[in-house]
Amino acid sequence: MFREAFPILYVADMERSVRFYQGLLGFEKKYQWPLEGTPEYVYLTLGGAGLGISPRPVAESLLGRPVCQDDSPKFELCMYTENVDEACEHLTSSGAKLLTPPKTMPWGERMAHVLDPDGNPIHITGKVKPE
Repeated sequence: MFREAFPILYVADMERSVRFYQGLLGFEKKYQWPLEGTPEYVYLTLGGAGLGISPRPVAESLLGRPVCQDDSPKFELCMYTENVDEACEHLTSSGAKLLTPPKTMPWGERMAHVLDPDGNPIHITGKVKPE
């Protein structure tokens, strides 16, 4: 019946959010609508995962009510990487706010959190390499 699922994020600033997910996190833009001009929707992929991005006013016209009115996070995205420390350095040197610094966890992963442009946590994690 269903073949694929992915979240669509409602964002305050399309250009800023696409730049963050595409430029900093490495997502690839696969589609945008409209094809020319300011997009009302962008579809990005990374590995086998997809992520849609749409400006809040488009979502509000669809739903008939305001969305994302406060600054509280609306989701958490988990991103696996080979080197958590390098990934965090890359993100923070490009302006992302570090929420929790890299820390090795008892279950064998190293993890940290940064914030996306709308204040949602991005969970950066990777397996600890044996020495």
